Amino acid sequence: MILFTGAEIGALHHRMFLLRYMPGANIRLHDHMFEESYFVLSGEVEATLDGTIYTVKQGGVIWTGVGSVHSFRNASDKPVIWLETQAPLPPGGNAFRFQDDWEARSQNT
Repeated sequence: MILFTGAEIGALHHRMFLLRYMPGANIRLHDHMFEESYFVLSGEVEATLDGTIYTVKQGGVIWTGVGSVHSFRNASDKPVIWLETQAPLPPGGNAFRFQDDWEARSQNT
């Protein structure tokens, strides 16, 4: 990850960075209490957004709102590079709420 803006350099309201997402990488279903946007600079990513699957290629944009359940998978043989922004600035910890973690906890109560 290459950081352009964020709390680390004094930003108060948003973070922006480049992310390289390798072949086979998968971020499982989760949501946040902040918004995110992703501008795909190269490659192709499979994005699941609130239950709908999209294939997003170079030049495509993805947006997730507060509470939007989403995941990403690089099913190709090439890296995906995207420019990501997050606003408002995410908390220092516990920014991800993974859906399978919540399901496991609900079954253990």
